[in-house]
Amino acid sequence: MRYYRRFTLPQIIQHWLWALSFLVLVATGFSLLYARTSLAQAFVGLIGGPDMRSLLHRLAAMVFVATGYGHLLAYHLIPYLRRRRLEGPMVPTGKDWEDFKADVRYHLWLTDERPRFDRFSWIQKFEYWAGAIGINVVFVTGLIMWFMFDLMRYIPFQVIRYAQRIHGWEALLAVATIAILHTYNVILRPGVFPMDRSMFTGRIREDHLKEEHPLEWERIRGGERDG
Repeated sequence: MRYYRRFTLPQIIQHWLWALSFLVLVATGFSLLYARTSLAQAFVGLIGGPDMRSLLHRLAAMVFVATGYGHLLAYHLIPYLRRRRLEGPMVPTGKDWEDFKADVRYHLWLTDERPRFDRFSWIQKFEYWAGAIGINVVFVTGLIMWFMFDLMRYIPFQVIRYAQRIHGWEALLAVATIAILHTYNVILRPGVFPMDRSMFTGRIREDHLKEEHPLEWERIRGGERDG
């Protein structure tokens, strides 16, 4: 079976740093959001108390933000500054909108023809940019809460209360997106079940690439023949 390179080692490391720090943020954040529940109290007791929960949450936040912004800087901002044009395989295009409409028709059994995806499908780009937007929301609101006692001298307390609510809502939205959309896309979806292993190995099988990303497969094969 032939394999193709899909992710580089730095991309794999970035992904797992982001994923693991996200899990720590969820566990420590939700145990505060639902602090009165027995499960949250048991978890906090297990990890060493409220002070340790706060420390772990802030350490995970620093890893999460540093990894996320480091990725956006390396793969989007710096290339954009060099070329003055936002481009790359994750940048949304008009084709993604057409693919979205075609995908809806396909899943509603209105057509037997699946959209032909390139390196990344519209749903993968949607998850990606939802995460990029979300990291800005939790970063700003998290900073407000982190330095709330200093900020109370300069801004109304109501702003801090809004920041707390928005931070929690964004966290709930992120967990729902990961638990439903991402889990289905990389684990449960027919064609990848029981799991898409490319983020572990960095490689993708040729038959999987041909089925899931036919435009990329054709481009690679065309380049191989030209070479």
